[in-house]
Amino acid sequence: MDLRRERKKQNRIVGMTVTVSAVLFAAAAAIVILVFSKADIRSDYSDIGGLDSRAEAALTGLEGISGILNEEDEFSFEINGEIVFKDCKSEGKILLKNPLKNRYLMRAEILIDDKVFLATGNIAPGQIIKEAKPDIKISAGKYKATAIISAIDPNTGKELDSVEQNISVAIKE
Repeated sequence: MDLRRERKKQNRIVGMTVTVSAVLFAAAAAIVILVFSKADIRSDYSDIGGLDSRAEAALTGLEGISGILNEEDEFSFEINGEIVFKDCKSEGKILLKNPLKNRYLMRAEILIDDKVFLATGNIAPGQIIKEAKPDIKISAGKYKATAIISAIDPNTGKELDSVEQNISVAIKE
């Protein structure tokens, strides 16, 4: 009699363990899919035009899961603070990202000595330009540069505001 109760108890424990494990596995799989899914938001902004062809959907991460947008007066961006180019014909890793939480398109210009070294078209929220080639040729060296990041109204295409970020640019050859 005790042996039967012990077996039933063991069966219940095994059953609960399997059920809990399956639920946890399903939850973990759902989180992984959400975290690593790429947002395809290009079509949301196709009416305005001028989307940079180098821009691609960025991994959304936790930011995409939350669904929280910046306030109307907030604008976020990410850019590599030190961009290195082999030469002026090669791409450098600019890693320019318009986070999914933004309400606005983004455009950037990188200035060296008050000349536009590299410019982008519009980048939609949730997109990133990983690499880009310079627009002009300059000699090898390390330069102090200014990235001017502009928030663009997605309905009118007009610049709403801009911010300057100090970065450095290195040309190896």
